[in-house]
Amino acid sequence: MGWYYINLRVHNGKVDQWTTGVDAPGDNNQLDHIQAARNSAYGIHANGHGTLISGCLAYDNERTGITAGIGATVSRCTSSNNGTNSGFEARGIHAGPGSTIYGCSSLWNGEE
Repeated sequence: MGWYYINLRVHNGKVDQWTTGVDAPGDNNQLDHIQAARNSAYGIHANGHGTLISGCLAYDNERTGITAGIGATVSRCTSSNNGTNSGFEARGIHAGPGSTIYGCSSLWNGEE
């Protein structure tokens, strides 16, 4: 089992050319004002319950730009050009059941 964060807050930063830009599994995490670009896997990967992701930008990542878990809220985010040449299943923004996505844009991603 890997790391599992609860009530983690990550804000104001850029992660460029890592494996996964921000990998924050766990519940009730908050991620805001993050740029995740040109990573060899996911841009922002926060698949726990009740995560809040806001004001983030994900682009040119090999897989999905922004991934959120069950009951998440994703707001004011932009995701573009993710997973377009990787051969992996990829989306711009993906959130689990019971989640809310609003005020976001997603363009030129793998499965759109």
